[in-house]
Amino acid sequence: MSFATETKNELARIEPEKKCCQLAEIAGFLRVSGSLRLAGGGKFKIVITTENPAVARHYKKLIKEYFQVDTELEIGEAAGPKKGRAYLLTIDPNMRSEQILRETGILLVREGNNYISDGIYSDLIKTKCCRKSYLRGIFMGSGTISDPEKSYHLEIVCSSKNLANDLKKMINSFVDLSAKIVERKKSLYCIYEEFRIYL
Repeated sequence: MSFATETKNELARIEPEKKCCQLAEIAGFLRVSGSLRLAGGGKFKIVITTENPAVARHYKKLIKEYFQVDTELEIGEAAGPKKGRAYLLTIDPNMRSEQILRETGILLVREGNNYISDGIYSDLIKTKCCRKSYLRGIFMGSGTISDPEKSYHLEIVCSSKNLANDLKKMINSFVDLSAKIVERKKSLYCIYEEFRIYL
């Protein structure tokens, strides 16, 4: 088991007590692990994917506690070159998927029209505890970390430059942390952190 997997397993045991922190953590995880599918009539189905069973159980429980929605859990094969299992949490339109997208700052309104945001919704991260929770969610969704006995290195893969810039700004708001953006494979942006981060 990798150090990153062990770290995510440990983080999956943390249960945020404040409602604002629960929402921030869900939003961070959903931002990098969720995908939207059209369900007809302009409605959305949310599919959240992870390869870590502890992370899947954690977010199934957290989403149920915060939104009173019991997500469907499916187990499939991991996509791409990795072998193994993928855990899919599904939220259908009848499970208030649109409300979840709005509260997590993913589905917003501009000039009377809905649009999908690709950054971090600033209302979710106003306090330090919420920034930590959001970072915990985003790390559990697309982060990796090296063993601190060898080197301090945290990397988070982002799907857009806007998200990478917002995440860099949020990480750099913590004292003694310094993140930078590095572009790889054309459209993927990564956040690097040279220090140990306690989420």
